[in-house]
Amino acid sequence: MALSQEIKEALNNELDFVKCPACEYDDADSSRGVKMHYSYADDDTHPGKLPKYIFQCVQCGTVEEGSNGNQMYCSRDCRTLDEVGTLKHKDEDFLIEQIEEKGKRAVDVAKEINVKPKVVHKWVREYDIGDDYECPSCDRTFATSQGVSKHHEDEHGESIRGNTYECAWCGEENWTPRKKDDKLFPKYCNDDCWGESMEGENNPNKDPKRQEKISRGMIKAYAEGRKKVRGREPIYNPLTGNELDSGWEKNVDTILHKSDYDYKYNGSGDFKRYKINNFTHAPDFIINDVVDEDIIIEVKGGQTVFYQEGKMNEIADNLTERSDLIYVMIGDNNGLSSDYFIEYKNRDGLIDIIDEISGKEKNSLFDY
Repeated sequence: MALSQEIKEALNNELDFVKCPACEYDDADSSRGVKMHYSYADDDTHPGKLPKYIFQCVQCGTVEEGSNGNQMYCSRDCRTLDEVGTLKHKDEDFLIEQIEEKGKRAVDVAKEINVKPKVVHKWVREYDIGDDYECPSCDRTFATSQGVSKHHEDEHGESIRGNTYECAWCGEENWTPRKKDDKLFPKYCNDDCWGESMEGENNPNKDPKRQEKISRGMIKAYAEGRKKVRGREPIYNPLTGNELDSGWEKNVDTILHKSDYDYKYNGSGDFKRYKINNFTHAPDFIINDVVDEDIIIEVKGGQTVFYQEGKMNEIADNLTERSDLIYVMIGDNNGLSSDYFIEYKNRDGLIDIIDEISGKEKNSLFDY
């Protein structure tokens, strides 16, 4: 049984009471004692139990039980009346006059009476006011798009929130739940249409300025990725200006720099990648101007192979079998496939190998 209004008012008038608000009991020394007395009393004059919080609504003056000590209003209507000064948002005659007779939008009515639009939308739907929005699946009409959307989802089990758009490639009309000002608002039907739009001269990546921008971004991302994987700064070679992954690569970089071969280091960003099954691979060094095939030079230590043995074998086997390149490996005797293998301690012999591949006389920079 709920507390009577008389009991609530008695509690509100004296929160630290020592007298029972329902009877003449006043033998307790504290409000806690009174609450114990009240809870043990078994008669109709002591209904329910005494609440921890009691408050008086600042708008209508009603005394109510509260869940905390900061409550001020007994209802949403009282709060709206106190803050806004009107309950027109739920006045059916007023809404009909504004929306159906004067042709105003619900959002404009909300703005005029200074309440949130969703408050007006709620009562417009409740009273079934307006006919600007027709349900695509039945004869019902609504004053707001929110109303027809909610109706369609509740009654027909399908959401119609969103927008239609025309595919920029095939011209088909599609639907999306996103708003038009959403940065992810679609332009194409699917990945196939997007891919076809990128073919030939339509490909924006063929623009030289865009290619330069992409190249700079890839160089930066590659450098940051290498640093993250290693957990340390790259090793700088002052002779070449290259930032390398290891001391072994730095020494091979120096050997190639002192030769008369034009080479590229893939850590520099000016790189070429090779398709290997379901991924691509960027080797360490490439020489591609002395023979028809690319000469790829990889520097592989035993630790790298140990932690990535499966992938290293897949790369080595694939590149060794290809006819458009020559695969040279420098490092430990790790058992990986290659066209030429040089132990790291014999790394100075690299130029002899390249001379042999290119058909040149022995390079005179080293005494082998």
